[in-house]
Amino acid sequence: QNNTSVVIQLFFVLLLVLANGIQAFRARKLPSHFKETNHVIYSSFTTVLLIAASTGIYFAQKSFNVKDRVLWISIHLLNALNFLLIYIYKMFVMLFKPQRNTTEAFNEKRTKRINNQFLN
Repeated sequence: QNNTSVVIQLFFVLLLVLANGIQAFRARKLPSHFKETNHVIYSSFTTVLLIAASTGIYFAQKSFNVKDRVLWISIHLLNALNFLLIYIYKMFVMLFKPQRNTTEAFNEKRTKRINNQFLN
């Protein structure tokens, strides 16, 4: 593999992650999206850290076999971490707290939050 193609791919992924993180940061003030955006921001931050760490390890290696393994491990670890950080909370609520996964519970929580904003 060519190092230039890897750098271009990593730069493109970082650009997408930063755009995603900025949009999540801007949307966090919307009451209905606060919990969701926290997970996206954590996922974006973890992605940037993992890409920075794996890029340093990748370019420090001389052997192409080791470079391929580092790239493979970092890509799979990145995908697994993003999946866990974004969806583990939703899966936890669906499996272990089904009473919180109803329309009534959501509307009640939202009404309390809106009332607190107007009363304070």
